[in-house]
Order: sequence, then C-alpha cells, then structure tokens
Amino acid sequence: MKPARIDDRALPPLFDIGPLWAILWGRRLLVLAFTGAALLLAVLYLAVTSPSYTATASILIDPRDARATNFNNVLPGIGADSAAIASQVFVIESQDLLGTVFDSQKLRNDPEFSSRGLISRVMSLFGGGTPQDAAFKRFQKAVSVEREGLTYVINVSFTSPSPEKAARIANAIVDRYKASLAGERETANDDVNSLLNDRIKGLQKDVSDAERAVEDFKSQHRIVDPTDGGTLQSQLDQLTTQLIAAQGDADKAKDRYNQALAAGTSAAGLAKLSEILSSNAAANLRDDYNQRATELANLETMYGPRHPAIGRLRSELDRINRLMAGEAMRIRQQLKANYDLAVQNAGKLQDKLEALRQQSQDSSLAQVQLRQLDSKAQAARTVLDDFLKRAQETSQLQGVQTSEARTIGAAAPPLQPTWPKPALLLPVSVSLG
Repeated sequence: MKPARIDDRALPPLFDIGPLWAILWGRRLLVLAFTGAALLLAVLYLAVTSPSYTATASILIDPRDARATNFNNVLPGIGADSAAIASQVFVIESQDLLGTVFDSQKLRNDPEFSSRGLISRVMSLFGGGTPQDAAFKRFQKAVSVEREGLTYVINVSFTSPSPEKAARIANAIVDRYKASLAGERETANDDVNSLLNDRIKGLQKDVSDAERAVEDFKSQHRIVDPTDGGTLQSQLDQLTTQLIAAQGDADKAKDRYNQALAAGTSAAGLAKLSEILSSNAAANLRDDYNQRATELANLETMYGPRHPAIGRLRSELDRINRLMAGEAMRIRQQLKANYDLAVQNAGKLQDKLEALRQQSQDSSLAQVQLRQLDSKAQAARTVLDDFLKRAQETSQLQGVQTSEARTIGAAAPPLQPTWPKPALLLPVSVSLG
C-alpha cells in the first residue's frame, strides 16, 4: 500500500496579505484620520515641549600613582582595580559633591530648578520636603554619570534647556571631582601631619625620660663613661701600678732602715749611715772625729799617755762620739719614719684597690641593667627619628598633591537637542497612526 502524496501547492498560505489589504483599503478614510491625528499630536508635542540639551565631559582615572617627589603619599592612588574605578561613579553622583556644585553655581534660585509644578505643590502640602530639597533633587535628576565599558574613562553628562548651562555645569562637576581627589590627599596629609606632631611631643618626652634614667643610673652606680676620663678597668690598672710602686718603695725603705740599725754609732757606721741617708752633719762629725783621733795618736806617740793634751783630746773625742751617736739615732729615726710612711701609703693604695675591685664587681651587675636602660632609650630614639622623618616628609608634601583624574574631553554646548527629536517622533507617530 503506497502512502498518499500531498501536493504542497494545494495548501493555503500561512499569512494572506490580500484580505488584510482589502480591510485596510475599505477603511482607508479611518486609517488616514488616525494617522493624521497621531501626526498632529506629535507636531503639537514638538511645538509645546521645550528642547533639552545634554553636554558630556569625559575624564580619565589614571591608574598610575603620580608623585611629585619620592616621598610616599599618605593616601594612595585609586589604582587599577575595576571595582575602585566603578566606585568613582558613585562618588561623582554623591550628594556632597553635587551639593557643592549646586551651591557654587548658585542654582538654588535658578528658575529651572526652583520653579514648582502642580505635583510639587501638592507633595509639599503632605510634607514632601522643602523647596530647596526639591530643587536639588531636580538638579540630581539632570546629572548622569556612566563608566565607558571596562575602561578608565567616566562620562559626566548634564541635561538642561540651555546648552551653555549644560556644558558649564558638566565641566563644574568634573572640576569639583578632580579638586576633591587632590583635596582628600591634602586633608589626609594634614590630618596625619597633625597626629605625627602630637605624637612627637610624647616621644620626645619618652626619649628625655629614658636618657635621664640612663644618666641617673650611671651616677648612682658610679659608672664612668669612657669618653669622660677612662673606664673602671683603667682605674684598676692605674691603682695596681701605683700599689706595686708603693710596695717597692716600702721594701727599699725597710732595707735602708735595717742597714741603719746594723751600722751602729761608730765613725765607720756613721760613714755608712751617711751613705744611706745624705747628712752633712754626719760627714762633718766623722771628719772631725778622724782628725782628733789622728792628733791623739800622734801625741801618744810623741809624749806618752800622761800628757795633758792627750786627756783634752780624749774628752773631745768622747764629746764627738756622743754627737755621732745622736746623729746616728736621728738618721735611724728618719729612716724609720720614711719606712712607716711608705708602708702607710702602700696600705692606703691597697684599701683603694680593694674598694675599687668591689665597685667593679657591683658595676658588672649594674652594667646589665644599664644595657637594658640604654636599649630602651635607643629604641625610643629610633622611633622618634622615624616619626620626625615622616613628619618632615608629610610637611613637604603639602601643596604638591596631584589628582589621579584628568579631563580628556571638556563639555561643549551641544548644537542639537537630545529631546525632543523630530526625526524620531514624526516617523513613529505616522507608524502608530
């Protein structure tokens, strides 16, 4: 059994324009009437509607961090982050920035924004806000800020019945935004500089207190600064050298005193004493004794022991012997005094050395605490130096802050209105009619 074959030419068309055209042609007068009415309404709308002009200014957010110096800025740049660039759209549309432009351009009393329509009057009766707020809201509606795709370009547009006013306000918004970027850096720089200066005062006091604590500790423990006349060890070395010399002097004085004791009081002993301790009196007595002894020996040889002159000479020799004994005693006493003085000096130096050694031991323990205090003072000085350096940098950055935004296309008064557009409204009205 063969399937039935369907002839495509026998099927009716999906859409037959013939009947539709017949209907329209039959009602051609009605169609022409509606078309004429729609066209008339469009012409009337164009006649009564005030044209509005939109001026656009373009700015580029430079992701590079421009610096006038090598100092680090307090507030970094916007950067190349896409979200940060997109956030600038909301910054430009913010009430603070637009409010500043609104006041600086003296638009609060501008009839374009301050005139109140019927709806505004009705809303004000029900607490719809003050006339100034309504004027500012109308101003906000005329502002349009858009990012150009994913680029760093932002277009700022303003719509107004006056093309000159539209261009002027669009440029004013851009200028205010650029000034706000630099102003934010200046404000942040001033705030940080004030904080640094306030903190520096406290740090200077901390450094002064730490250094004073170090000096007081040195004075309390008698720690000598090497730059002020030597260390404690050098004093120990000096005292040790002096003690050795004093002990040597004491030993020499003792030897001389012992030699004086062994010399006796004879003429030979007195001669030895005069060698130990220089004495003119001892030398004269010895010479006088030798002279008298020589004379006595000569007289005894010539006249015998019973001669009267011999007795006189012997008496003279006895007197000289007594004088020599007295001089010998005086020399021994002087040598004894010299020996005692040398021993006393050595003892004093020994006591000083022992005291200095004890001080050295105490100083070794104190040095540990001194190093801790000195480290604390050094750390405070380092922090203070860093703060002083940063404060100097921030003070030099005042007035040289740059803006990351730059104008790449200033707004110019548009030649053609953005609305209404006759080339669009008339064809659309004819089509709808």
